[in-house]
Amino acid sequence: MYLEEKAIRLCQRGDRDEFRIIIELYNARLYKTALFTTHNPAAAQDTVQETFIKGWKRIRKFKPGTNLGAWLTRILVNYLIDEHRKRRIETVELEAAVNTPHPSGSASLPMLKDEESRMLLGLIVGLPIAQRVPLVMRYFHGMALADIAEETGWRPGTVKSRLNRGLTRLRGSFPPDSKRVQNRAEAPVRRMS
Repeated sequence: MYLEEKAIRLCQRGDRDEFRIIIELYNARLYKTALFTTHNPAAAQDTVQETFIKGWKRIRKFKPGTNLGAWLTRILVNYLIDEHRKRRIETVELEAAVNTPHPSGSASLPMLKDEESRMLLGLIVGLPIAQRVPLVMRYFHGMALADIAEETGWRPGTVKSRLNRGLTRLRGSFPPDSKRVQNRAEAPVRRMS
């Protein structure tokens, strides 16, 4: 963390070169969140770029000692919600999104190995973005409710209600013969990476 703290300090003094360290530390994580939310590799890359641009512009407002990853993720989530409201983010087929390597080549994306997982993620794509974001963070990143609340800036109760609404919609979307998949949507956190 010393490297991160030093980079933050220098960035806050205007050193643009040090911001590359922050990008290297958080690029894969932000890209994964953006990809599983948009299901569009190009949109995910654009979202991450916009996040880092906004992060650089606001770095002086960042409070040292707080969670930089949470701060950047909050910028990303707010950007995704704003763009979704404007209907600027397009999606692509699920198959294309999950089989696309990370643009830097440094982080591999989790592959959905079975048809049930693909179906589950496909159903998540159809949810409103305010329900999709916490579901991706919880079930694809394995994050705790408190961490989701911190990273999105939402209250824990808001996170819980959005997760609940999303899960309720998912349960209603499953074909009747998919009990096993339905149980997976209700299961505790399961990491896919």
